[in-house]
Amino acid sequence: DLPINIEIGSHNWCKEECAKSLGFKDSEEMHDPEKVEEYRHKKNDEYAREQGYENWDDLLSKSKWTKK
Repeated sequence: DLPINIEIGSHNWCKEECAKSLGFKDSEEMHDPEKVEEYRHKKNDEYAREQGYENWDDLLSKSKWTKK
């Protein structure tokens, strides 16, 4: 007749694990605009190198989809 308490995690736990998997120190860094911009720049550069470009700016400058 006692209530059953099952814990499968919390929103904060999920935010912390997500931050760790993305390379942030903690979940607060995920809301810092400077840290987010730094993260996006790093990921864009990695993608551009995988595609055979020097960096993200090089990819954009040689893309047929950007304005000349």
